[in-house]
Amino acid sequence: MGGGRVGFAGMGLPLVLGSGSPRRSELLARAGIAFEVRPADIDETAEIGEAPAAFALRLARAKAIAVATLVGASPRRIVLGADTIVVVDGDVLGKPTIARTRCACSVAWSVASTAC
Repeated sequence: MGGGRVGFAGMGLPLVLGSGSPRRSELLARAGIAFEVRPADIDETAEIGEAPAAFALRLARAKAIAVATLVGASPRRIVLGADTIVVVDGDVLGKPTIARTRCACSVAWSVASTAC
């Protein structure tokens, strides 16, 4: 359980977080919500021409469905699926850590190219 004390929204139903995100775990714990972490194993590749918001929503739904299928219907639980992507000028850069690396490499390449 993720350090929380109460069931989801006071309903007494356990919450399953379908994400391995430390930030999401931290937010739920700070809110005092009891939860279990079950990261989803899904393909996180964007479809050709997929809008960024549609991509993030599709991934969140897929994670929730995958985890709900994994944990089953009994006992009753609420499954939370969520996703974060980084978008710059309409282009999806990927997950926050991957995007930071790409940005850092791009900046380094840009500086190196200008210095030549």
